[in-house]
Amino acid sequence: MKITYISRLFSGLANGIRKNQWEPHGVPTVCHLIEALDASPHKLDIVFTVKDANTQWSTNTPSHLSVSGLESRVTVLPLSPFPLHNWLSTNGYLRELYHYIQIRKIINDLEPDLVYFDRANIYTAALTALTTKIPVIWRIMGVPPAMHDTLNQKGLVAKITRSAYRAPFAQVICSKDGSGGKQWMQKALATATPRSILLNGVDRLRARPLPKTIKPLIQDRKTKVLFVSRLVEHKGCLDFIRSACSVLSKYPDEFSFFIAGTGIYEQAMRKLAKASESASNIHFLGSIRNEHVLSLQQECDIYVSLNEMSNLTNANLEAMRSGICIIMPSSPGWRNIDEDTDKLVPHEAALRLPKTNRVAALCRSLIYLHNNPEERKARATTMQMYADSFIPTWDERIKKEINILETVTTGSNR
Repeated sequence: MKITYISRLFSGLANGIRKNQWEPHGVPTVCHLIEALDASPHKLDIVFTVKDANTQWSTNTPSHLSVSGLESRVTVLPLSPFPLHNWLSTNGYLRELYHYIQIRKIINDLEPDLVYFDRANIYTAALTALTTKIPVIWRIMGVPPAMHDTLNQKGLVAKITRSAYRAPFAQVICSKDGSGGKQWMQKALATATPRSILLNGVDRLRARPLPKTIKPLIQDRKTKVLFVSRLVEHKGCLDFIRSACSVLSKYPDEFSFFIAGTGIYEQAMRKLAKASESASNIHFLGSIRNEHVLSLQQECDIYVSLNEMSNLTNANLEAMRSGICIIMPSSPGWRNIDEDTDKLVPHEAALRLPKTNRVAALCRSLIYLHNNPEERKARATTMQMYADSFIPTWDERIKKEINILETVTTGSNR
């Protein structure tokens, strides 16, 4: 089977690809599938599309690369054919038109048996499904607020986007991450569109040495609190740092806080931390490799998620299996967010925060767990037991997705 895999170029992949190296940071769903297809008997061609200027790419022409660590050919389509200083390079309409034209050229040249598009390439995915006979898979890694909003918005762009959602896809695959994906697909997709919702995986944990820059920071007897996230909107970044500062103002020598991730909120978080009298106990680790995140979760005492969109994310699933006490939000009661989380994670396993006064509630929870280490350990043990029962390994998880792709090409879903 010849597969053309088309995804936005994530920042966690871009740094390695610029060096012609496969050195993924983050997005394990993408990385594991690419690696499995690359090692399979299937013929894989990979196309990454640059969707924003923050994902820096120096050339404004398509790049055809040989990437060490992958057998498959990699093509990177730039933001636009115009120089970055030209205002046309940031025009979203021109970007999508340019990507569509380039991708259609690639598809016509490769003649694949199946084309796999990620969420960010929805318009090209829909047009390909509408204008060719090639089976098109559209892959949704959860449903962000903007996609929920689009179902009810007025205006031409929202109408076009809703039409794109209803294109004749051979299959739509959505991550079961707590973002209400199943219910969203029922509302957004054409009735006849086949669909699957899959919980992501976590491999059985094996201790790996932490980098020398991180290891000394965790070798103390303080209660170690970990926050793993892209530092962007809807992740609760500022609430976390405010809570950390508040706790440290009362217990300046008894806690260490660790933030793994980068994003547009990082500078604001650093500014708040710097203003704290105990800023030395707040550690910004930046973007770190997936295996180091797993090791860090095993080394810390409390893991905090403040995600407003979903709480079955990759980082949270890893924390569940790692044996760390978890604090997470209560389900908000709208858009079906975290209904799946509530079904899978019992309340005795993870400590839930109320919907209001979240900073104060998180402070109270951290101090309570600090003063009650036995309950902390009991919740961690319970969570790990449940996690082992419902979280697949990545091998099991990816085999399911590849099986869907193989089934699509046999024509059973067409």
